[in-house]
Amino acid sequence: MKKIPPQIYKYCAYQERCKREVREKLLTLGLEPEHLEEAIAHLEAHRFLDESRYVKSFVRGKFTFQHWGRRKIAFELSKKGIPAHLIEDALANEIDVEAYEACLIRLIRQKRKQYRKDDAYKQRQKIARFLTQKGFEWDAFRALLEEG
Repeated sequence: MKKIPPQIYKYCAYQERCKREVREKLLTLGLEPEHLEEAIAHLEAHRFLDESRYVKSFVRGKFTFQHWGRRKIAFELSKKGIPAHLIEDALANEIDVEAYEACLIRLIRQKRKQYRKDDAYKQRQKIARFLTQKGFEWDAFRALLEEG
């Protein structure tokens, strides 16, 4: 096996990484492409790299701090080449249903204050657009939006 650049261990230990990020970093550190999979396997064997751990951390972070909905989180993870079964499992287990609804209610209240000068129809339209951009499902927020 070709020697793995020592910087990659610090890179992986600093924060959770997905395989795609580690592959790109290994290439920038000068590892030949034919040794990539061997290096990835080595990092996984020594627990420096774990995609399921990465996905769980990503889901918790994006939901808790960025207030992203399930759809946006899933889309971003799929862009990173994460398998669908890992995404579905993390979304089901890492986001509590009550916390998801509480987040929606909080976001709706914030936006209502922001758009209080608009008429009710326009206000609902703007809030719905905002929540959709944040990745929340229409079914999840429709009833909350109508409650007013």
